[in-house]
Amino acid sequence: MNKQSIGIYAEKALEILQNIRMTTIPELAQKLNLSIENTTLAIGWLACEDKINIESENGMIGICDKNHLNYYIG
Repeated sequence: MNKQSIGIYAEKALEILQNIRMTTIPELAQKLNLSIENTTLAIGWLACEDKINIESENGMIGICDKNHLNYYIG
């Protein structure tokens, strides 16, 4: 894994997040066909760039594109 790969995964993750309201990391990993670890790295990249919202509720982490302000954790 290198920074370039993480950046590519982050771009793909953002594309998916722009088309859905809210998802969890395992759901996003499945949509990306990536491991949880690689998906988490991509999410971290997007969080550092302030392109996503991350919320936690009842032990679940929910993520969405910055343009989606309604949170649905589940």
